[in-house]
Amino acid sequence: MAFSLSENYGFFSVCPRILMRATNFMDLITRHRPGTQALRLWYAASLNDAYDNIEDSFVLPASIGSGPTLALESLVDRTACTTNVTTRGLCMFHESRKYSTTFMVDPTDLLIPDNQLLFVRLQERRGNEWLAVPGTAAKNPDVPKLGPIKVIPNTMFYGTTVGHIIMSGTAPSNTGCTFGNVPAMDETYQVPNPMHIVLPKLSGGIEIQNLTNAAMLVSFGLGEQMFRIVANGSYAYQEGSSGVSEILVAREAGDDGCDFTIKAQIIN
Repeated sequence: MAFSLSENYGFFSVCPRILMRATNFMDLITRHRPGTQALRLWYAASLNDAYDNIEDSFVLPASIGSGPTLALESLVDRTACTTNVTTRGLCMFHESRKYSTTFMVDPTDLLIPDNQLLFVRLQERRGNEWLAVPGTAAKNPDVPKLGPIKVIPNTMFYGTTVGHIIMSGTAPSNTGCTFGNVPAMDETYQVPNPMHIVLPKLSGGIEIQNLTNAAMLVSFGLGEQMFRIVANGSYAYQEGSSGVSEILVAREAGDDGCDFTIKAQIIN
């Protein structure tokens, strides 16, 4: 199983780590890639919104045309904070964070209740340009190129010995992913990419339910082969206190996406 993201996958591997999650506060840190000049933090209240309204994917955000929203922007090796974090004097720390970029966020600044899941993604600036689909592209012009979807749990998650996360979304169609091969990732965004989800910590117990009358493909890492969950079927993974940190999903064939639910059990 893939326990961590590899830098070999470029921007597809750029993902923050949760350093701290407390009431109305989250401390996210990212060890940036060489050559990255700045980072943007994008957020959404649902998996589908975090994925974005990508053409041909049939992943429809809550409001058509919407998608992730920009929260903060920072030069590398710096810290960016939302308004309430700065007002409360929390936008500071004493330890060294060299080679890392920090985002400190109060979810209420984003109009997201503190007691619900939050989904965030990162965008890089490299070569003096923010990574995005060219405006002249045939599909998805000017769409930002983002890293995987990081799941940020609510504060109650860390207050238990065993934390549980339940989330639902739509696995994209027309991705080019095939059974028995590693996930097909398209840097040009002219073909939809699989939905790439990163859990807050390793999960030793995962159940994935396919809620659609069509087969769904799943992988537990960018370098891991995709397996099939049959129409209206489910898959359960159990490995004690260690196991899965990444989940990639896609519809195997046909349009209309593939609705799913993921239940993850995590030992805190």
